[in-house]
Amino acid sequence: VFAEELVTTMTTQHGVDDSVLAVYNALIHCWAKSGERDAVPRVLAILRYLEAQTTVQPDIKTYTNVLDCLAKSRDRQSHVEAEALLQRMEESGPPPNVQAYTSLIQNF
Repeated sequence: VFAEELVTTMTTQHGVDDSVLAVYNALIHCWAKSGERDAVPRVLAILRYLEAQTTVQPDIKTYTNVLDCLAKSRDRQSHVEAEALLQRMEESGPPPNVQAYTSLIQNF
């Protein structure tokens, strides 16, 4: 939670650009590895925030980290969210890579 507050402060002061995207990717990665029950809602909120930005969009690392978080979730419905996310990637990019598909497979 402290890391999220720090990133929010950094974003407020400097805006969202490619360098900040790297920090958000690291934050999503940390949530994915945390095993916390609220990791999925937090990661999905970060993804929605990034998708709403006009100066930068989530990249393949962002989406792969989100898929990884969904795969590690104990939520029974996470596979539905993962499939929907992969479909969005296939339709509007960035195109899924091997890691994205592997994360989806791990979700089952």
